[in-house]
This record gives sequence, structure tokens and C-alpha cells, in this order.
Amino acid sequence: MINYRHLLLWPALAAAGLLAAEEQEKKGGATVETLAEEVRASIAVISTADREGVRSGTGTGFVVRADGVIATNFHVIGLHRGFSVRLADGETYEPTAILATDRKRDLALVKIDAKDLKPLPLGDSDQLKPGQGVFAIGNPLGLDFSVARGVVATPSRDVDGNDMVQVAMPIEPGSSGSPVLDMDGTVRGVIAIKTSAAMGFAVPVNHLKPMLENPRPIPMKHWLTIGALDSEE
Repeated sequence: MINYRHLLLWPALAAAGLLAAEEQEKKGGATVETLAEEVRASIAVISTADREGVRSGTGTGFVVRADGVIATNFHVIGLHRGFSVRLADGETYEPTAILATDRKRDLALVKIDAKDLKPLPLGDSDQLKPGQGVFAIGNPLGLDFSVARGVVATPSRDVDGNDMVQVAMPIEPGSSGSPVLDMDGTVRGVIAIKTSAAMGFAVPVNHLKPMLENPRPIPMKHWLTIGALDSEE
């Protein structure tokens, strides 16, 4: 479970992570500015709607397959709700299917009718280290494609029975679904929980990989119908 006394350490950890990232840049590594520019094309704005079709929220997703597969949080798309996906080029898509979901770990894979997209490489979340510099690109408070820089506070933290990556970086509503990337531009986690303005938790990206390997597609017309049949949902 969460030891909230550890959350008091985040300013020192964040400073250490930023210094480590800056040292890597000085040694010839890519800068966050360069990486953010490269990653931006793979980020999606996910706009959700309520039962009446009225826009109700904004979240983030990212491309994981060139043929239009987008990863995000389950809570971003909502249970059997309508939503749209807008890419960095301004093109907006209606999803064609929900490829896979994991409600316990708060992950979802969405299919849109697009080709030749730029997927982000998925790294190994088991190799994360405390103090490691990371960054994220998302849509906090509806501010599209915002870059947040931070640090891995703890690579593995039990949160309500789920293994999570604790990160120290600015997180706001709309950040959910943002990829947490290392200084090689590789995805290590997916932002899911905010606990304060600059502390939260990400789902380890290793949990996303089996969903990509074993999809169970549900066409959108069926996804929406299922929700309509249950008034309590």
C-alpha cells in the first residue's frame, strides 16, 4: 500500500532526476526538447461524451501500432461511452473498435481507421530505477500536447493491489493516458492516477504488451449497445 510519508521526498527526487537527465544530455544524449518534438506526432487527444453525446472530458492516448492502434487508460474512454480521437496533425477519428481492456490495471487499446502512424517503442518497465529522469506528453486541463518533465520516485509501488510506477512530475486532469517516456523516447508507463499537483502513478508498460499480443476486439456499435442495456452503468 502507499506510504504517504514517501510523497514528502518528491522535491528532492525530482531535482535529482532533472540533474541526471541534464547530465545525460551533456554526454550527447537527446534533449527533452528534441524527444518531445519527435514524440508529439504519436500523441492523441481523446474527447469523451456522456450518454446524450455531450462532450464530458478530455484525456490522452498514444500510438502503439502504425495501423491505428491507440493506448490509453480504461477510465479515459469510460465504460461503453462514445469518444473521438484527434491526432497531432489535427485529424479527428471516430473509433471503430475497442481492441482490448484491462479494467483492474486501467488500460485500454482503441482502433481507429488510420494508416502509417508513428508508434512509440515500448520499453521494459521492470528496468526503471529510482531517480531516473522521465517526461510525459499529454493534455492536462485540456491544454493539448503539453510536456511535463520529472523523475521516477519509486519503480514499484502497491496501489490498491496493483503494481504501479510512482512518478514525480506535474499531473492534472487530462494527463491520464499520457505515456511516461525515458530519455531514449521509449514508453515505460501510462499515467493513471494523480495524488497531488506533482505526484502520481503510472501503469507499468509491461502490462500493456499482452493486450497487444492477444486482442479481443469489440466493434464500437456493440460496445455502445452493451452500455445502453444497463441503466445503472
